[in-house]
Amino acid sequence: MSIYQIIGTVMAGLICILLFRKTKEEYALFTGIMLNVMLIFLSVNAVLPVIEYVKNIENSHNLGNMVEILFKCTAVAFIFSVASSISKDCGESGLASKIELLGKCLILSMCLPLIKTAFSEVNGIISG
Repeated sequence: MSIYQIIGTVMAGLICILLFRKTKEEYALFTGIMLNVMLIFLSVNAVLPVIEYVKNIENSHNLGNMVEILFKCTAVAFIFSVASSISKDCGESGLASKIELLGKCLILSMCLPLIKTAFSEVNGIISG
């Protein structure tokens, strides 16, 4: 889909949500969920060429599992961001902040092998 088609679809969906809110609240909720699911699939589809390109770079430069860890961390960040946004939309801003904190902690723990590698490389450079 082109950018114009995506924006047009989103605007049409938003108009439907606003119209449904006045008459049938459950239709507005369903329309919003479907619009969000469509946007998530379009986002994943847009990122696939980038993932393939980075995998090719990883294989050609022998980076090991570093790129895999970075992709997993990015996916966790996106998932927790969506979960946090949903919580905020439901009026649970306290829960949303805890979701964001948990996501950050998980990303930090997932990056631990990269942090260890970086420190060992720096230690090797310093010691000689």
